[in-house]
Order: sequence, then structure tokens, then C-alpha cells
Amino acid sequence: MKQFLIVLDLDDTLLKSDKTISNKTVKYIKKLEKLNHLVVLASGRPFRGMEEYYNLLDLKTPCISDNGALLTFPGNNDFKVIKTYIKNQYFIKSFNENKNIIREAFFSIDNDLYIYNKSGRLDFLYKTNSNSIVHEIDYSTLKKNIHPYGVIYVINSEYKVQFENYFKENFDNTIKTRSWGYDTKNAIYEVYNANSDKSHMVNILLEHYSLTSDNLVLFGDGTNDILMFELGHAVAMKNALDEVKIHAKDITKYDNNHDGVRRHLKNFLKKNK
Repeated sequence: MKQFLIVLDLDDTLLKSDKTISNKTVKYIKKLEKLNHLVVLASGRPFRGMEEYYNLLDLKTPCISDNGALLTFPGNNDFKVIKTYIKNQYFIKSFNENKNIIREAFFSIDNDLYIYNKSGRLDFLYKTNSNSIVHEIDYSTLKKNIHPYGVIYVINSEYKVQFENYFKENFDNTIKTRSWGYDTKNAIYEVYNANSDKSHMVNILLEHYSLTSDNLVLFGDGTNDILMFELGHAVAMKNALDEVKIHAKDITKYDNNHDGVRRHLKNFLKKNK
């Protein structure tokens, strides 16, 4: 039987809207591991926000977190952790030079959460646990040995173009922005190292397992999945953004609330034994 590396996004892909995974899907994914397929979670969440699902699925594979900034292998001390981050001096420089338009900001490293001007807009991202330590600080005072994997900013919407152009003009595409949407008052942006992407980590895993793009199937729904879609058989969720669907080879018949991943994957693997 042909072995596949199956890469699954979490929110709005594997997870239902209530942030659970159906019992049928859990059982099916556990079965895939026994059939020698490799199931990897790849999410914008930090690992602390993925750990419960990783354990629920009883996975024995590396985990891609923080939108591809971090590759870890829980429980395997022999696996070299791979990190991609924004260097401290560049982060502080960009923060200080845009501070007048920043309304709130957040990043985390492991269980440490660093929040600027907490207002509640970004609370949904925190994913705290009993070990979490929250630091509410002005990033200008950040210690020099702290290098963010990526940062989420809420800015004044009228300065969207200014904010995007700042990074294009000052960092020569080494640090990029990704829009998370906006309204008349607020715009949310992710700022990240250009090499920090799910696709980068998926390529590392293909090499690690001595597999090729023919052995790769990927599921996602958001713009942060587009680059990794270029690497193998890309499947967009029925509920995915239209701009994501155009980059996919397939679209699931069912959405994330109706076991779209399981139903599609079951048919795909039958046809590609």
C-alpha cells in the first residue's frame, strides 16, 4: 500500500466550529497511523493550543505550529527542533516605528504570552493553559534574547497601506505581512519571517521521511495554507475561502462541521492505494 504524508490544518479544517473533532474522525485518523500513513497537524496555533488534539489523535509524528515557524516532535528528544523567527532588533525597530498606529499586539513563545495594550480584541488567540505566563508589556522594553516567531497586530484601519508598505520598503521581503481582515476601525495583521511558512516545514518532513510530492496530501481552508498547497495533492475544504480553493486540486464535498476531511480522505486513499 502506498504511504502518504497527510497534512491537516486544524481550525475550520479538521476542527468543527465548536473546536471539537468527531469521534468518527478520531477513530479514522488513528486507523491511518496503523496503516503506516503519517498524519501531521499544521496550524497557526502555538503548540500549547494543538497539544490536546495531538494527544487525542494519538499521533506519533512531528507537529507544525505557529504558522510554520516551529517544527517539533513531542516526546522525541532525538528530533532537532526547527525554529524560524523575527530577530529581536528588527522586531523592536518595526514596533517603535509603527507604534502610533498600533492598537494592540500579541505574540507567544512556548508558554510565555507577550501582550501590548491588551483590549480583548486578540483574546481568542491566547490558548492559555495552567503553565502559561502572561506578560503585558511595551515591546520597546523587550529583552534582547527574545525573538518572536510571528506577531499579530491590530492597527488603525486607515493606515493599512502604510503598514504593509513599511515592511516591503524596510525589510526587503525578509519580514512580511498577512492580512487577517479588517473593518472601518481595525485591521488585523500577522507579521512574520518570510521563511516562516507551513510549506517550508512540510518540505523538511518530506525529506525526513524520504517521501516525494506524490506521497503528499494536504487539507486546509485559509490563506496561510496556499503555499503548502503547491507541494502536493491539495484539498480545500468546502468552507474554505474562494481564494484558497483556486489553488487546490480538490474541494471536499462536506464542510468542517460534517467530517469533510474524513469523508474526502477515505475516498482519496481508496483510489490511490
